[in-house]
Amino acid sequence: MEQKWIDLSDTLIKAGKYYLPRLTSQLLSSRYDAGCAVIREVPKRTGNRIEAYAALWQAYEERLEDWMEIGTVFVSPAIAGNGVCGEIMREIVALAPADKNLFLVTDVMPVMRAAEELRFVPVTLETFTIPIKLVRELLGPDRKIPESICPHCFSGGRRTFGVPKNGERWFFYRPA
Repeated sequence: MEQKWIDLSDTLIKAGKYYLPRLTSQLLSSRYDAGCAVIREVPKRTGNRIEAYAALWQAYEERLEDWMEIGTVFVSPAIAGNGVCGEIMREIVALAPADKNLFLVTDVMPVMRAAEELRFVPVTLETFTIPIKLVRELLGPDRKIPESICPHCFSGGRRTFGVPKNGERWFFYRPA
């Protein structure tokens, strides 16, 4: 295993924000080798060369074969703010088969902005009717459903639904 994949795995695990079962160096590199991930790396540096990563993952329930998740979206602080997040999001969406529904869960504002630019919609029970059962089947039993899907927001005595904000986990969806 190349050191860059081991270093990427360590970096993502230390961040504590990613789905742990996906973070082995073997799995991260195999997604890339299969054409289901994009990276940015610094080729002249040894060791931790991968500065950005995003991958396509099958939905948790295998029977939901028409769904794919864009996940493990990472941009290192060293290159953040230079449009890299938008670039890797465009590239990973372009790798997705056209007949797949895409979804992602994120609390990172640049990923949210890139998703909306790519025609993803933030999902709540009010704005987009997607059954909670389906969300559970897409994510799997050991991942928390984002609270934004069914937010507890009230204004003037009536329920209101917010817009995505940095630090809040949101579920985004893009139909095939």
